[in-house]
Amino acid sequence: MNKTYIKRFLILIIVSFCLLISASKIYAQNNHNLKHINNPVILTDENTKYLLGLHLEIFEDQTRELTIEDVVNQEFTPSNKSIPNFGITKSAIWVRFRIKNQASLTQKWILTFHDTRTGTVDFYFPQGDKKGFKIIKTGRFSPFSTREFNHRFFIFSLPFTENNEKTIYLRLTSKAGLSIPLNIYSIETFLQEDQYNILDSGMAYGTLLIMIGYNFFLFISLKDKSYLYFLLFIIGYVWFRLCIEGIGHQLFWNNFPSYFEIQSLGVLLMYFSWIKFTQSFLKTKKYLPKMDRFLFIISLVLVMTIIISISTKWAGIIQSFYIIFISVIILTTALIRWMQGYKPSKYFLLAMFSPIVAIIVHCLTVLSFIPYEISINKLSNFAFSLVVLLFSFALADRINLIQDEREKAQNEALKNAELNQKLIQEQNIVLEKKVVERTEQLSIAKEKAEVANQAKSSFIANMSHELRTPLNAILGFSQIMMRSQTLSPEEKENTTIINKSGNYLLTLINNILDLSKIEAGKMNLNAKTFDFYSLLNELEDLLHITAENKGLTLIFDRQDDVHQYIYTDETKLRQVLINLINNGIKFTSEGGVSVTVASKYLGENWKDEVSTTKIIFEVRDTGAGIAEAEMPKLFEAFVQTETGNNSQEGTGLGLPISRKFVNLMGGDITVNSQVGIGTTFRFDIQVDIVSKEDIETQEHPRHVIALKPNQPRYKILIVDDRPTNRLLLIKLLQPLGFELKEAENGKQAIEIWDEWQPNLIWMDMRMPVMDGYEATQIIKGTIKGNATAIIALTASVLEEEKSIILSAGCDDFVRKPFRESIIFETMKKHLGVEYIYAEETPAKTTSELPNLTVEDLQVMPSEWLEKLYDAAKALDDDSILELIEKIPVEQSLLAEKLTNLVNDYQFKTIRQLIESL
Repeated sequence: MNKTYIKRFLILIIVSFCLLISASKIYAQNNHNLKHINNPVILTDENTKYLLGLHLEIFEDQTRELTIEDVVNQEFTPSNKSIPNFGITKSAIWVRFRIKNQASLTQKWILTFHDTRTGTVDFYFPQGDKKGFKIIKTGRFSPFSTREFNHRFFIFSLPFTENNEKTIYLRLTSKAGLSIPLNIYSIETFLQEDQYNILDSGMAYGTLLIMIGYNFFLFISLKDKSYLYFLLFIIGYVWFRLCIEGIGHQLFWNNFPSYFEIQSLGVLLMYFSWIKFTQSFLKTKKYLPKMDRFLFIISLVLVMTIIISISTKWAGIIQSFYIIFISVIILTTALIRWMQGYKPSKYFLLAMFSPIVAIIVHCLTVLSFIPYEISINKLSNFAFSLVVLLFSFALADRINLIQDEREKAQNEALKNAELNQKLIQEQNIVLEKKVVERTEQLSIAKEKAEVANQAKSSFIANMSHELRTPLNAILGFSQIMMRSQTLSPEEKENTTIINKSGNYLLTLINNILDLSKIEAGKMNLNAKTFDFYSLLNELEDLLHITAENKGLTLIFDRQDDVHQYIYTDETKLRQVLINLINNGIKFTSEGGVSVTVASKYLGENWKDEVSTTKIIFEVRDTGAGIAEAEMPKLFEAFVQTETGNNSQEGTGLGLPISRKFVNLMGGDITVNSQVGIGTTFRFDIQVDIVSKEDIETQEHPRHVIALKPNQPRYKILIVDDRPTNRLLLIKLLQPLGFELKEAENGKQAIEIWDEWQPNLIWMDMRMPVMDGYEATQIIKGTIKGNATAIIALTASVLEEEKSIILSAGCDDFVRKPFRESIIFETMKKHLGVEYIYAEETPAKTTSELPNLTVEDLQVMPSEWLEKLYDAAKALDDDSILELIEKIPVEQSLLAEKLTNLVNDYQFKTIRQLIESL
């Protein structure tokens, strides 16, 4: 960009401002030298227009409460200005002047007041014979119907009935600046002069409307936002002109006198769109990003300034100064873009020059720094009309520039296209060869991946079988030993430790297998209906002891709006909560762990009209906390934080599995932690709300002690290649009176079945010589084989294994390790076996029995109470039931109450009652 043009433009701006200031000073000096004419205005037939500025006398009412009777005798100050200008003032200005009529009485005279911004204009014309005043109250704040003449100016008739002298008063107030351009016309002269004003306004508004239509057409055609912003700018300017010239009040909102609010909205639209037009036209976002952000902030401040200032007394001052500030910023932006070499900005600068001068003139007038002149106001209108035309030229030049750039780009694109075509042809040959090579590589990789996946599945199945099979023996025999009544307390404690350790080992194995199934995409939800409150109570009882043993508090806080009966995967939800709460207890040495449960209603399901809710859990501890650097790897498998490594506990699988389970249940899990303060895990799941009637009644497993009499002699064949597994079932079933035989492979099983015809076969599926699949197919392939129920015993956890087992002909399957109750219930299901249980007499329901009290327990000896407390603390229901059997017959009600608490797993209640003794 040629620096000479920039210097010339800056010199032009500086000179213009200097001339403006000099002209203002000269005009002010000339006005100051004018003298008040202390004579009445003499109306004659020869002169039909009178300027009243130097004939006026002025009184300032700072209270705005004086009436005409109060001010008549006040001392007025003579005016020495042709058009007095008070700027923005809170006072009411009283004006008076004298008129002496020496014209013929047939001549009709009117008083005109040209400042259409004035809020209130009260006209007082004296009546003859001291009858007071003819009063007309009008103004911008009054409906248009209050005016004597249907005109945008304030016009009042001067009815003279005789050639005499009268003193006329006006009371004026304004919120947007106050000047007093008062004239007297004969009606004929005013109408003739007004025709020229109407012609000028019509030409100006016609030009603006044409430009509105022109730019609207360009915006629709080109989809360029610059035309939209410029269109809004013109509309805002027209709106503003209609307000300050009084035309809007006359034609559009004559019954809505809140002039200043309407004008402020026009100002807001005009300058807001001007800022947006500047950003779009000058491409500030791309080439001046900092200035673009600054302009965005200015536009927001403009909106707030306009809205807030409407209700203030100094609205005009605030808006004037801020508009000058905006104009300077826009001018600076355009200069910078011109210096960067952006050609269309020269039209932008030329277009801005005249409105900036007009804006400053208008604002200085409002601020009363220069006097109000109608000619200056007309100059402002001309300046803004000029800016519309120049901006249109700027946009047109911008279109030409865009077209030139587009042609250059198209030519460049054609050259590049020809070059690219050659390169494409050459690359196609190379690419075809690479595609063939890559396809072969992918095919080989796919085969390897399938082999690896199959090998992984086979490994998981084998590991499941190899690990769970010995665990089956450990857990099974420990259950049998725990039923023995001959064990000493120490032996029973050792057996309990074996059982618990086996269950812990089973949990670790299940975690690894769960993770493998998740990674393989084979993990599914097993949703069911259940009592959510019971689950939370059970977890509190289960984990309270662990927390208490470490001296920690464990608090469950369930909000009242959480529903009791829900439908989701209870097992996975239980595992997630146990993982998170156990982690909190494990890594907390002081304080405690709190569990908060809340819900958020999600509405009706459109498919089945089931209500859905989101349950939100928070598990918060006061433990060591997790460093921020360790957060990203928190949910990675087999990875532990520094705190976890220091504890020497866990496998690093709990959190990854928990997150996957939560994802399956329609939610996500997040963590927030501070080192030394604690950690909060938060997760949510989506569940369906069900009623109590939908809950499946679950009977607590009871201990089988014998078969009921008058039943057939059941023959059971046990098939397993491991002697320990066969021995476990023998130990479990033989004491009850079942007739048993055993086989160590499928071939032996077929021979015994063919000869002995058992009622039921417990069939292991993986065995040497002949596996359980083949043996089952052979047996079930015969007619008499359908009379024998075959139950598969498998250590596999893969879901696809279940379908393979059932398709081989098995009637049912049980996974190892199993609980003894599962064995008995499965035989009952398929053979109809009836048992005698350890507790046949049904206990009374909780609602039928009174609550257990401290007084109930006081009848028992302290040694018995100590054993009951230890058993409740260890969650050992068998030991508690044994202690209940020792309760004397006369205390049968105590026995029933305790039995109910044990059946409901209310071990915590038992402990609390004993502690209060």
